[in-house]
Amino acid sequence: MPFRGILADENISGLLLRLQTALERLDVKIVFDTIKLEYATFQQLGIDPGVDDRTLWHYCQDEGWILLTDNRNHDGTNSLQATLVDSWQAGHLPVVTIGSKDRFDRDWQYTLRVSNEIANHLMNAADGIFSDRPRIFVPERDIPN
Repeated sequence: MPFRGILADENISGLLLRLQTALERLDVKIVFDTIKLEYATFQQLGIDPGVDDRTLWHYCQDEGWILLTDNRNHDGTNSLQATLVDSWQAGHLPVVTIGSKDRFDRDWQYTLRVSNEIANHLMNAADGIFSDRPRIFVPERDIPN
């Protein structure tokens, strides 16, 4: 399945518009329009909010979505961490995890920095350049308050 776009995890779907706004401010809208990047929420795709992490991750891989999270459960055989350990391999789409959902929502400079990093990962995926990591935390380096 070709890369489609970014799927916001259920608990951060309200931040998707903020991400889109930030990406437009970073002047990547034209590029993303050209590649027909899609932004989606669970509700838009009809995904059950209670879906287990393993099922969600496989759905994202099968349908071409990078999953955007703030964090997901690390416990159990169907947790995101367990799934990444036993299922991820080179060529799969990464999971992108925002370091601080609250700061992303309230600090515009943090939002822009994180959005810039997300934009780079999205453009790489659109170009067929895949991460060598199953999970990417953004920002990759801590940003002082």
